[in-house]
Amino acid sequence: MSKNTKSAKSAKSAKSATKSSKSTKSAKAQAVKKTPAKPVEAAAAEATKAVKAPEKVAPAASTAPVTASKPAARPPIPELKESSIESPTKTVWAIADEMVKANPAVRRCDVIRECVNRGIALNTAKTQYQRWYSSDKA
Repeated sequence: MSKNTKSAKSAKSAKSATKSSKSTKSAKAQAVKKTPAKPVEAAAAEATKAVKAPEKVAPAASTAPVTASKPAARPPIPELKESSIESPTKTVWAIADEMVKANPAVRRCDVIRECVNRGIALNTAKTQYQRWYSSDKA
């Protein structure tokens, strides 16, 4: 066989393949054409059924801080630099013991505030409270 006959045969097979693909395409197109068209109103009604109504969303909260829900602000602990009583470390331990006996849920800041009010330096009260707390757990 010569090259020309091979190319001619391949060209014929390509044409027949194209014809068969065209016939399937036209069959699909006819099938689409045969389906009855829906009126525009019916299509719109179906579209609205498919889409859910948006849920109502609460308005965004304002960016202003809400002070009504916060507890009353406590005054800051006065910063005493030097203790004015004798044996401040023992006194911190004693104050912590008596406040915890009175109220087991007493907070650290309340104990420290009481120590400073009795004349103990702020940093001494913090340090000694922490040492008392650590030894109490051990």
